[in-house]
Amino acid sequence: MDFSNRFIKSELNRTIQVGLLALALVIGWFWLLHDAGLNLGDEGYLWHNAQRILEGNVPIRDFRSYDPGRYYWSAIWLAWLGPGLLSLRISLAAFQFLGLFAGIFAIRRVVRSWWALLLSGMIILLWMYPRHKVFEISLAMIAVLIATRLIEKPTARMHVIAGILVGLSAFFARNFGVYFGISFLAIIFFLENTPNWQQKIVNCGVWILGVLIGYSPMIFMWVFIPDFFRDFLDSVVRLFTPYTKFQPLPVPWPWTMSGVLQQPQLWASFFLGLSYFWLYSFYFLGFLIICRYKHRCVPLFSAAILVGIPLLHHASGRADFPHFSQSIYPALAGLLTGYPLIDNVRWGKSWRWTGIAILSMLFLLLTQSSNEIYSGIEKTKIILNRPSYFVSYLLMEGNTIWLPQGQAEYISGLEECLKADMIPGINIFIAPYDTGLYPVWQTTSPIWDAFPIHKASKAEEEMEIEQLKAHQVQWALISDMPLDDIQERRFSVSHPLIWQYLLEKFKPVNCQALSAKQWLFRAKP
Repeated sequence: MDFSNRFIKSELNRTIQVGLLALALVIGWFWLLHDAGLNLGDEGYLWHNAQRILEGNVPIRDFRSYDPGRYYWSAIWLAWLGPGLLSLRISLAAFQFLGLFAGIFAIRRVVRSWWALLLSGMIILLWMYPRHKVFEISLAMIAVLIATRLIEKPTARMHVIAGILVGLSAFFARNFGVYFGISFLAIIFFLENTPNWQQKIVNCGVWILGVLIGYSPMIFMWVFIPDFFRDFLDSVVRLFTPYTKFQPLPVPWPWTMSGVLQQPQLWASFFLGLSYFWLYSFYFLGFLIICRYKHRCVPLFSAAILVGIPLLHHASGRADFPHFSQSIYPALAGLLTGYPLIDNVRWGKSWRWTGIAILSMLFLLLTQSSNEIYSGIEKTKIILNRPSYFVSYLLMEGNTIWLPQGQAEYISGLEECLKADMIPGINIFIAPYDTGLYPVWQTTSPIWDAFPIHKASKAEEEMEIEQLKAHQVQWALISDMPLDDIQERRFSVSHPLIWQYLLEKFKPVNCQALSAKQWLFRAKP
């Protein structure tokens, strides 16, 4: 009994220590970056949609959105702290803490040195990019931890917890719910050391019960919010039509690129393609190791491989740096655990030096691609009173943020062009990229889709034209630059009816802040 109490106390102490380490890292990173940079696209989209919830709107039904969980999480914090950008970033930091705690706690099962844990935590933190996608990254970290525990102790309780995670993940991002569902089913039927198939089926049933519990917030919305279930089904069907919000981007494999050494602007793409090659190779070899040694594999390594393999779909469907970083944690966990991949088999220096080489390559990718690394460097210069490319910008909400000089001049220049009506709540339509200008100017999108980067159907365009008329929109800011340099992804091509409506009912306004292929329109009298 005394031994049991000491063990529980020791485990509790280690949990608290890991929690404090994760908290210190998140607070430090937040302190550095809380007022640095602003992504007017995806981060602005999250900020705008969280504010829509505060107005009583429902995601998917009243405005186009991803799955509701992320918006309700953010809206809770905005309701408590205020609707500003700082409140949004506090909500993201809170979720980031949950993920980082799980990520470090999982690695703690293999890595005993606190200095090594600190270094591992810092590496993981740098890869929690972009900050507005911290939900996907954190959920992957939690999934690896729970998968590890399930492999170690396949009890009924752990199956319920694993199911709850899958259901909750689907409430935040349905694709991650599917990915984790595949991973846990693989663990239940392929990896668990259970005596017979009847027991595996029982375990699966208990796991499904957990899934229903975790997904209960969405089920509640289906049942009690009018028309929500219909619109949810429409959003699922839309995924399999040309009108999906998903825009694919192929992997830049290294062997498809030529003249890289002579073209520095291609280095980031080259390192990205090299990193994808490593990621695929790591999971392929890891899966072979699991098939060969199965129950002898270290549980964390097995969990990392089985959680990571389905995430390759997310990483590769739109093969850019943000999607790669959202999917990399399981591989990092497998790499950072060091060399005990198989019980009683340590791969020694060869694994260690291989890990150092891979981490060095990934760090080069970070320095070439991460806007937050860039923001952190520039913010550090400001703190040290050194010359910086960042300048201060005062938001309407009263907070000051630091932006790249070009971005600050762009927003200020637009405000100068709009000065006749530049008040909070300005009646403007913005498409498709700069959604963040809505909350910056304390207004909301007049149409259902605040981030219209997808190809719209005729019915959707006609509906949104009626919404523009109903809101009596006075201004329109349109970026007609092609997404991914693909001409079919220009706004004038993806939304031809709205584009024609703007040309007929609005007149162009000269504005020096605009770049090529940007238009500022004002409604005709």
